[in-house]
Amino acid sequence: MAPQKDLWYTDHVIGENGLINKRLFDPDKALMYASIPKKDLVVYDKDREISHLRRTRPIFNDIKTNESTLVVQIAGSCHDEGGDSAQAGWQVFFGRDHTASSKWNSRGPLNRAMKQTAWSALVEALRYAMDDIEQMIAVHPKIKDIRIASVSSELVDIMTVKIWDWTKHDAPEDDPVPCFLRIKAVHNKIESLVSDGYDVKFWQIPQDTNNDDWRMVGWRITL
Repeated sequence: MAPQKDLWYTDHVIGENGLINKRLFDPDKALMYASIPKKDLVVYDKDREISHLRRTRPIFNDIKTNESTLVVQIAGSCHDEGGDSAQAGWQVFFGRDHTASSKWNSRGPLNRAMKQTAWSALVEALRYAMDDIEQMIAVHPKIKDIRIASVSSELVDIMTVKIWDWTKHDAPEDDPVPCFLRIKAVHNKIESLVSDGYDVKFWQIPQDTNNDDWRMVGWRITL
């Protein structure tokens, strides 16, 4: 039996509780993306200097760039974490081709006033990415579907599952969740975008992105 027609036009993921997780993106569970090799799934738009997803179109039996999508990868790392010389850094990556990188790509050291950890740097990368996304959607009105990629399963789990329970309460004084206030601020910003009609999802990509299948998805970013 052929898949229902509407299943070709959604990338919603069913969670372990049987409910749709509208914040989680998994191309292997979306008919429009599952059959596309990972190395061909993300394509760089050198004119707009951003990256899009490519999707299948069963009616035309072809693959087409989905220009309503925006893909961004975030990363954080820390040298000598826990040591006296610890220095963390963040990176936000919107894409590149063989000739140039996107003007939107950015990286930098974590503010010394913040705790120098890879986690703190990753959350800062997310914050910077959201600021950039807000600027981009003002410049590129076609963008409606935003996919934020990270190798961190913890971050994806927090932003797609745990965050709603956490934000029902104010941050405890001892802040048991590292960077809770910054995470909560990003969550609120995402909810505002969703209320304006945007679809924002998080995408957990493999830690090892150096194989051919994940070459374009992982981008091999370095800090």
